[in-house]
Amino acid sequence: MSFIPVVPALLFKAATTVLDNLGFSSETIVEKEGLRHWQYGESHVRVPGDHFYRLVGKSAVILGADQFGYLIAKYTPITALDAFGARIAQTLTVYDAIKTFNILYSQMSSIDRFWDVEDSEGLWWLRKRIQVADRAGRQQVEMGAFLYMIQTVRLGAGSDWTPEKICLEGQSHAAIDRLSELGDTTVRDRQGLSGMFIPRSILVRSIRAERSSTLPSDASSLLAEAPPSDFMDSLRQLVRSYLPFGHPPIEEIGDIAGLSVRSLQRRVKDEGQTYKRIVDQAHFQASKEYLCDQNMPLREVAYQLGYADQANFNRAFRRWTGATPSEYRQLHLN
Repeated sequence: MSFIPVVPALLFKAATTVLDNLGFSSETIVEKEGLRHWQYGESHVRVPGDHFYRLVGKSAVILGADQFGYLIAKYTPITALDAFGARIAQTLTVYDAIKTFNILYSQMSSIDRFWDVEDSEGLWWLRKRIQVADRAGRQQVEMGAFLYMIQTVRLGAGSDWTPEKICLEGQSHAAIDRLSELGDTTVRDRQGLSGMFIPRSILVRSIRAERSSTLPSDASSLLAEAPPSDFMDSLRQLVRSYLPFGHPPIEEIGDIAGLSVRSLQRRVKDEGQTYKRIVDQAHFQASKEYLCDQNMPLREVAYQLGYADQANFNRAFRRWTGATPSEYRQLHLN
């Protein structure tokens, strides 16, 4: 495995929000599936892509809703996706929005890839997913992805726009066929990738979404750090996302990575590291970021890092730096 696929926690939260709004307990489903409550963490951290697929697929089965992925994008539309949506809304044209979407999404997630291919008539906007085991989850995520793509084009083309042609990675299924957003679209399935065609007359349309002069407060955190490009990078991001829940058990991290504890330790050792060292690095990096926020009380910093109390955090921080958190904050902010 070259890396551990991840998505921003805001997508996981969007899925659990739909469940709660429909009267189902997202907490119960998360716990029964043996997942973590990623929806309660920071929206910009990356969480396991496999967990997102499993949550979406299982939710569709439990609800008997074969369009659950559609509901995620409907109730949390593209412009509501925090910093990502705000950046899309600030683009100039449909063409600019698509190009921006592709770049920003590659900075957020590694479960799939978006790109485009142009010709004289227009542009094919394409998507390719990674290999995941959960078939139900694959279908639901594909459906949500289509709606997010359509929503992006509609920012300039208007709310009634539907694509002329789409292609599907696998076999067409009833839930996709029933999407009102597709209208009389020509569907070609079993193409090895998914996508839609946008004619040049639509690409030049100006974006009419309400623009904000500022991005959400977590914009820099969401888009500043690239998604993992190798195994160690993805492991560090995964450990970081786990911190609010306490010390990341190596058994659980190994299970997410699809490795036994022994294999995970071997991979880490081959990089000249230890698992404990990686966890310490994640704690220290996160603590430095929190301490730069003078409005965040030290007890809240300790809580966000999963420590039982501030005293335990103080001891750990002194072990890393030789100073207490309050001393570090004074030295670096004065």
